[in-house]
Amino acid sequence: MGKFKLFDYTKDGPGVSKYDKKPSGFVIFWRVYFNKFFRICGITFIYLLCCLPVITIGPATAGFAYIMRDMAREKPGFVWHDYWTAIKKNWKQSALMGLIDIIFGALLYTDIRICYIFGTEFGKVWLTYLQGVIIAIALIYFFVRAYSYTLIVTFDLKLTTIIKNSFYLTMLGIVRCLFTIGAFIGVAAIIAVIFIVFANIVGDLAIFITLAALVFIPVGMMGLAIPMNTWPVIEKYMVKPIEKEEKEKEMGDTYNDESTDVIFRDMGRQKKDKK
Repeated sequence: MGKFKLFDYTKDGPGVSKYDKKPSGFVIFWRVYFNKFFRICGITFIYLLCCLPVITIGPATAGFAYIMRDMAREKPGFVWHDYWTAIKKNWKQSALMGLIDIIFGALLYTDIRICYIFGTEFGKVWLTYLQGVIIAIALIYFFVRAYSYTLIVTFDLKLTTIIKNSFYLTMLGIVRCLFTIGAFIGVAAIIAVIFIVFANIVGDLAIFITLAALVFIPVGMMGLAIPMNTWPVIEKYMVKPIEKEEKEKEMGDTYNDESTDVIFRDMGRQKKDKK
């Protein structure tokens, strides 16, 4: 065997083919969604149920964000146990974030209604334009909160720092955010058409199922789509720099602040998951 070198372990192997590329985020999304469809449906049901008391929206969203973050990263876990563990560990910050959501949402709704009423009934065109500005602000806030809950369950940071970093991450990943919204609207429209046609064919009983599905399915899809698009940005600007800093400290090297984006110097530390 030594003569013919049938088992020469010192010989270089073929390596990784340049054609063995990682699947795109779009492919990964649908792979995860269909592989974990029933889990996603289950956690979506629990989440919506926990959101019924308005004051629990924040903690419920934190648990939902934790589960969906791990699903987007294709990490194994126990949905029921991990959901409640995430709520217990992050309930203070998430409750405050939920309160901000409620207040901000109420103010936005009120502003949009006032602009609509005065803009249409009194012919104030500038109020109609102002309504568009308010909707744009609401959209940006939606992106910011999408990052905020993931940061809450991932890092040990003050809530003010989380919101600030979420805004910066939104600006850095704005293209991903817009793509998420566009994809969600497209998928929701397709689902709506399918279920409306289904309801017309089957009858009145299907109408209730249709309405429930139009709420239920898009929430699960959006819950998975958000971390699919936000986590790569978080990983690039926060997770990897933190890991680099910790590695350099373990090796005894002096960490150079200039190697990290000045925006994210206050990055805290990642929370350790206890399975």
